[in-house]
Amino acid sequence: METAIKDLPQFDKYKDTLADYVQRPDHDDIGFLANKHFYFGEKIKSDTFSKEKFEAEPLETVSNISAPKSTAGLINIFNKIFNQNSVSYMDYTGNNNAKSAYKEQIDLMDSAIEDEDEELAIQNAARACHFLQDIAQPQHIEETSTLGKAIDLKIHTDYEKFAENNADVFAKNFKYNDNAPRKSMQLFADTFSATKAQGKITRDNEPNWTEITQKQFDTAVQATREFLLNVSKQMGLENNNKD
Repeated sequence: METAIKDLPQFDKYKDTLADYVQRPDHDDIGFLANKHFYFGEKIKSDTFSKEKFEAEPLETVSNISAPKSTAGLINIFNKIFNQNSVSYMDYTGNNNAKSAYKEQIDLMDSAIEDEDEELAIQNAARACHFLQDIAQPQHIEETSTLGKAIDLKIHTDYEKFAENNADVFAKNFKYNDNAPRKSMQLFADTFSATKAQGKITRDNEPNWTEITQKQFDTAVQATREFLLNVSKQMGLENNNKD
């Protein structure tokens, strides 16, 4: 966030708010809601769990044994717990993922702008940036099961600690691409695609973590900056700064 607004004076008076609220989802969205920080791409949302779908499940064959409706339904629930056909960990509704959380914060920001509540608008903009930045972290888009998530917790923690310890270096090396800001949802999609193209974080590629993380840092800051430029235009902050 600091790197993204470094030469955007219209955000000077909001820099403390942005720095604070961009971190808040990590404190607010915990437990089951922590799934909002992950996103695996577009999935078959019609296959998410619902009582109606469960009750309507047909007979299925499991290991060559015809299973009654209730058993088939339980097997489907088990599959969903281990992340089959979902957009995030244990995302039964299609709403418990980073993309949905990002859009929700944008909608709240838009409402605050309409109400001319600049402070609340900036708070929600910062929260939206959090989920956009999450998608620039390869481990937040790595499709795996809930069990796999638990097994990979150590490398996840080690990688994020590595990134944090070297943040000053990444910020120093960041080069902004001064193109026209993309729209909010396009930013999310493009950030996801760029991160996906980098591949997974593993122990085998640990010697290359600096190079990998620099690219992802650049992707995150670029997206954040473009997002905030759109916010600035929407709120008329450039004009206020000139005054």
